[in-house]
Amino acid sequence: MTFNKIFKESWRDYKTNFKSIFLIVFFFFIIPLIVVSAINWIWILSNESIRQLALNPHLIDPETYDIFSAQYFTFIAVSGLLGLVSFFISLFGLAGLTGISVKKSKFSFREIVNIAKTSYFRYLGLFIILMIFLLFLFLLFIIPGIIFFVYWTFALFILYDQKKGAIASLKSSFILVRRRWWKVFGYLILISIVLVAISIIFYLPPLILWIFSLSYLTAKEPLPVWFSILNTISNLIATIFGYLFVYPLSILFLKNFYFELKKEAQRNKK
Repeated sequence: MTFNKIFKESWRDYKTNFKSIFLIVFFFFIIPLIVVSAINWIWILSNESIRQLALNPHLIDPETYDIFSAQYFTFIAVSGLLGLVSFFISLFGLAGLTGISVKKSKFSFREIVNIAKTSYFRYLGLFIILMIFLLFLFLLFIIPGIIFFVYWTFALFILYDQKKGAIASLKSSFILVRRRWWKVFGYLILISIVLVAISIIFYLPPLILWIFSLSYLTAKEPLPVWFSILNTISNLIATIFGYLFVYPLSILFLKNFYFELKKEAQRNKK
């Protein structure tokens, strides 16, 4: 099957299940993101020291660690922890969406949640192992990281389809891709180009605001509160778009691509 046909099939799956996808994204991606952002801004607006440093990053002196800067770094640490919690919640949604997409072409919100409940820790385990392996390979050498990223692209789908363990899923993905590496790599590049091209529309405002903020940082002037809030909202909208469109469509595309490669491998065995 060509890239065009796989993409069309994935887009059809996306439209068919849009309501379920929207609900899973809303509850497990958007709400945690908004809650974390709201907590951060309540903290910033209610604490003069943190507000001054948040709006005046040039005031932070890395060589000193007084009470003023300590408060800000505490804020950063807690904000990072909240972001990590939000990330693990979003993985619950990804686990359910990945699992149900392998099992059914049309699915409900309840089915996504149910499969996430029973498979979350297996998904999380494979995800962590995959990230550790890839991080090591990318830090060691960039090219091996890219090579094995392609080899292990379908491991999360094999986890559900073939009900294998983490290492076995990585191995099966490697075997599936082994003689089709360039095809998989090419399709990954193409789907990335398509999604990035569409995403640019939503990520342009945050980029423009970031460029505009450089003038304040260069002049060592405080960022206006309204500007910082506008920047946060702009980034939220862009991120929500990514959650609602890019992530689900990527999963559906890779799922359909996986099944096509699996059929091709089975035909070659006969």
